[in-house]
Amino acid sequence: SKTPNFDLTFLLYPNKKNIVTKNLIDSLIQDRFQKASKMIFSHCPIQQLQGIKSIKGLGLGLTPSGDDFIFGILLAIRFLEKCCTLNLQAKIEKIYYQAKSENIFSHTFLSCIYNGGVNQKFHRFLSAFASTKELPEQAIELLSLGASSGVDLLVGFYLALKRRKKWLPEVK
Repeated sequence: SKTPNFDLTFLLYPNKKNIVTKNLIDSLIQDRFQKASKMIFSHCPIQQLQGIKSIKGLGLGLTPSGDDFIFGILLAIRFLEKCCTLNLQAKIEKIYYQAKSENIFSHTFLSCIYNGGVNQKFHRFLSAFASTKELPEQAIELLSLGASSGVDLLVGFYLALKRRKKWLPEVK
């Protein structure tokens, strides 16, 4: 299997600087993602949306890393809605409208999540995650998506859940 040149796993280690950069462009992109992540998971709704806007379309591939990260955040919000019986539609709408893209692949997947749908792989992952059964197998299935799409999506999903109390005041 081909290893991607760039994925967002460095966001899991915010105190380590430049752990994956190989060149100046990767370093600049990494810096932008680190700043955006801090904004997205802040208390301030305006900063959250500015963070989303700053990574929309950022990266390479059919669905850029920034879009995949945003998909992961939206999937985490959908997951929290279901497992905590919360209405987070207003947050989903704000992110959706900020993240809308000209990229047909990103737009299609974003619209699907916005409308409450996910493909079979994501459905199996979310079901396994909710029941804590077969999680490693389901996560590995997602990690294999694209060059880095699955990794980037799971990083967004994980960080959105990990930092949920800070940036989603509705979640107790």
